Amino acid sequence: MKLSRFGGGKWSLLLLLACSGSETQETPPSDLESATPEMPLTLADVAEGDTAAILNLMRHTMAEGDAALPTLERRDTIREVAGQASPQLLSLWLASETPVKLVVTAPNDPGRIPGEVSVWFVNGDVQVVQEPFAAFFVEADRIVLWTDPSLMPHEVSDADRMPREKMVIDSVKSWLRAFGKDYP
Repeated sequence: MKLSRFGGGKWSLLLLLACSGSETQETPPSDLESATPEMPLTLADVAEGDTAAILNLMRHTMAEGDAALPTLERRDTIREVAGQASPQLLSLWLASETPVKLVVTAPNDPGRIPGEVSVWFVNGDVQVVQEPFAAFFVEADRIVLWTDPSLMPHEVSDADRMPREKMVIDSVKSWLRAFGKDYP
């Protein structure tokens, strides 16, 4: 059994059953069966306050999205940014027109190597955002967990979190519009 969150923008479960007459064949454990509380599949699988499980979910979302990239449609574009010497380079990977990953070069000071912002989507919704100096687990457009770039959690007040949520989601909306895509 293989679990994929990217086929057609919906969770899809692929089950292959092999039957040969009256003989019973033994099958290896599936990805779904081997999921444990340490490897949650959704935020609903995470106990309240379980930061380690959210970090595992972040890593899983990033790894699963990156593993799917070779099979997805990739679109690239360039966008001029007011006040910046170099344009932003944007790459979007899609599964059936549904965003899976977005990578954007981050503006920087002249003469410095640009950073990147990577956004992973699940079912078309922003799930993980990794910036040059922070990373976020996002659920329903709200930052659930704020970490440093190496995924070490930070305690953040609502006064700091709320404007950052708006900035992150507004940025994603703007970047997707560069591809003619609307974000809910």
